[in-house]
Amino acid sequence: MALFSQKTRMMFLFLILPCMVSAPAAWASDWQMTFDVSVPDTNADGGVLVSRLEAGSMSTATDGYDNDADVLALPEGPVQAAFTHESETTYPASLQLLWRDMRGRTLPQHWTIKVNSFQSTAPVTVGWGSPPSIGSDACHTGSIRLQDQTSGQLIDLSGSPYSYASTGTSGSPETRYFVLTVESVVQNAPDVPSGLMSRSRKGGIRLKWAANSETDLGGYHVWRSLVSGSGYERLTTAPVLENRYADQATATGMTYYYVVTAMGANGCESGFSQQTVAIAK
Repeated sequence: MALFSQKTRMMFLFLILPCMVSAPAAWASDWQMTFDVSVPDTNADGGVLVSRLEAGSMSTATDGYDNDADVLALPEGPVQAAFTHESETTYPASLQLLWRDMRGRTLPQHWTIKVNSFQSTAPVTVGWGSPPSIGSDACHTGSIRLQDQTSGQLIDLSGSPYSYASTGTSGSPETRYFVLTVESVVQNAPDVPSGLMSRSRKGGIRLKWAANSETDLGGYHVWRSLVSGSGYERLTTAPVLENRYADQATATGMTYYYVVTAMGANGCESGFSQQTVAIAK
């Protein structure tokens, strides 16, 4: 994608082919969502200069830089819009502003759009195409939302384009961030289990937590990871009915991190409990 003259629209193209590896609710098989960030410009085609972004996901993309999935943004013109990774340590400084981000294979996902505007007399308008259909089922509700982080306003994606008055100038541009969130919200599920504790003994690690109060509870699942806060794998093939569990598949000296979830009789599962950690004896 090349940068053309001021009389040509400046386009940011972001084409996504999604493949959800593991998601609690179904997504459309292929989806993308277009954003047009624009300002009036008498030198541009049609009197409006537009930067275009398209959000989505690709199954082959990684958290690092991929030539086929990530393209550098062009920081030129009176309005500049790009997906930003300024908080990402996996991207070198030269790659922190990207047109594309195809890492959205699991839920929830958050895309941060950085908009720099240089025209104080012209409103900046953010428009969009039809939001993707994030599937809902008996246990989840699909949700997609856009928020102006500067004003805190939640933008109605079923409504009109969103405009704001820029305070930027050619010497001092205004920077504004928008966050696109795509998630699957749990519904009709039991409460998250509480009070999870662990105790290491010879022959394994014993877990215990407070019993849920639901009368239609189907049991609990126990999850374990070798790192804190992520990477949990389920240990229980079927829900356990009691609020305790003994993990005997441990290795002496290894550190294990555990969480539990509650299962309803309707098949809906709660979120993860608070984590507990134990070192196997």
